[in-house]
Amino acid sequence: MMNKMIINLIKDFLIKHKKGITLEELENFLSNKKIKKSALEIIYQSNFFKLYNGMIFLKSTLTKFKEDFLKEFDDFLQGKVTKKDLRNNIINYLFVSIPEIFFVKWLDTSLERKILIFELLFNMLLKPIQVKDKLKIYFNNIIEFYSIVVIYSILLLNNSQEDFNVLINNIKNIESYEIVLKNDFFCILTEPENVKVKLVEFEKRLKLIKNDLEKLFQNIFMPCYHFSPKLLNRILNNEFKNFEFISLLSRVEYESFYEWISYLAEETVQPNHNLFKDLGF
Repeated sequence: MMNKMIINLIKDFLIKHKKGITLEELENFLSNKKIKKSALEIIYQSNFFKLYNGMIFLKSTLTKFKEDFLKEFDDFLQGKVTKKDLRNNIINYLFVSIPEIFFVKWLDTSLERKILIFELLFNMLLKPIQVKDKLKIYFNNIIEFYSIVVIYSILLLNNSQEDFNVLINNIKNIESYEIVLKNDFFCILTEPENVKVKLVEFEKRLKLIKNDLEKLFQNIFMPCYHFSPKLLNRILNNEFKNFEFISLLSRVEYESFYEWISYLAEETVQPNHNLFKDLGF
């Protein structure tokens, strides 16, 4: 009975804080209620709660966030995609592909912001070849280059030599730029109107990062560039064609870049050759 009472108290507390609470806030709540059980113990033993990105939510609330947002996105899609089956496939795909933190960020957002987010998500899925909107052009540029950064990094991970320290050092060098890409990418999908106002600033930053990272990748993959540029370009083009832009969203679920690309590398079919071995290195 005590456990049920505690769970109901926490449920009522979380209903009032639908955007989630921190572990510390829950500990304080339990302390004020003279409950000595560990907050973590209660969360892990219950099927009602979820600890996500350092925040505690009701599982049912997270599910409702997703359903409500995607229902509105489906309404938006009806003006662009006439086939209901295709719309349903898109919605189901987004339901399992978009990390829950995005739905939390999109909660109670303004209509103006929500429409911009819908446009960007649609652009990310189908990506029209030609777009005139400057925000969409920037968005296309950042997802394309971010994808290339990921592909290079996965190739580096899959084709790394025995010196693990060299690999980690290269990954850290990439991450020093990638962290900015991550933040700007997250920003445009959560606060697109703010990015639109500062678009020139975002574009300049992307250009500088792109320039520096291209030099870094050329240096890391120098044997391939020097001895077989066609092999490298063929593999990069192949990987880019098969890369799903929506997977970039999963970056927010990983603290480090290395952890994230390790996960993506496991999800990707491994190449049947080693780039450096092919070149005799």
